[in-house]
Amino acid sequence: MIDLQSAAGDGLLIDVLGRRPLLALDFDGTLAPIVAQPADAAIDPRVPPLLAPLQGRLPVAIVSGRGLDDLAPRVPLPGLVLIGNHGNEWAADGGAHDPAGEEAAAADGRRVQQRQVVRDWAATLEQPLAGLGRGIVFERKLLSLSLHYRHAPAPEATREALLGLVRGLRPEPEIIDGKFVLNLMAPGLVTKFEAVVELQRRRGAGTVIFVGDDVTDERVFERAPPDWLTVRVWDDEANAAGTASAARAFVHRVDGVIELLERIGRLLRNL
Repeated sequence: MIDLQSAAGDGLLIDVLGRRPLLALDFDGTLAPIVAQPADAAIDPRVPPLLAPLQGRLPVAIVSGRGLDDLAPRVPLPGLVLIGNHGNEWAADGGAHDPAGEEAAAADGRRVQQRQVVRDWAATLEQPLAGLGRGIVFERKLLSLSLHYRHAPAPEATREALLGLVRGLRPEPEIIDGKFVLNLMAPGLVTKFEAVVELQRRRGAGTVIFVGDDVTDERVFERAPPDWLTVRVWDDEANAAGTASAARAFVHRVDGVIELLERIGRLLRNL
C-alpha cells in the first residue's frame, strides 16, 4: 500500500482527480472517531466545511453500515448523497431510493419480506442475547441487525457465542464482520461495492475514490477495479494487530482523512 502523504501518494491523487472521480467515504472511524457506544458517534467538526466545497466539484457520498435514519441526523450537509445499511438505503436531497431497485422490490414484496425476516431474527435473538451477559449492544435496523461486542468481558469468546446463536437463524443471514461487530444481512441485499458502482454510473463519474476503515470496507477494496483509488484508514488497533488490506493506499486515523480532504480541495483548485 502507498502512504497518501508520500510523493507517490500525491501522484495517485493528481491522476485520479483528473478523471472527475466519485468521492465515497465510510462514516464511523473515517469521518467520525470510534467511540465506546455507537449511539455517541459524531462527525468530526472539521469535516463539513471541507466536504461542502468539494460537493461543487465532485459527486460526494457517505456510505455507511448505519441505518439511514441513524446516519442522516449525524451529517449536517444538505444535498449530500447518503447510503446506509451497507449499500441498501439511499437518500439525497431528502429523497430515498435503492440501488437494488426499490420499485421492483416493492412490486414483488421482496423488501417487505426482508424487513419481516429481520424482525423475526430480532425476536428470536432477544432473550438468548440477554443471557450472554453485559457488554453486548443489539442494534436493530430495517434490513439488518448489528451485534456489537467491543465491551464484552471476553470479546473473542463472546464473538464465538454470538456466531453460535446466529447460525441457528432461519433463513440464515449473510454475516458481514466488522470491528467487534457482527452485521446480519437479510437475504438478497447488495453490498457497499454494488452501491458505489451504481452511484458512479448514475453520476457519470470517471472513477472512484473510496475511503474506509473497517473489515466491511475490505469487500470494496477487494472488488474495486484497478482504476479506483481505495484508501484504508488505519488506527492504532489495526496497526498493532498487523492487519492486512486490499486497499491501494492508506492514511492514519480520522486526522489523516481530514488531511486528505484538505489536499483534495487544494489540488482541485489547481486543476
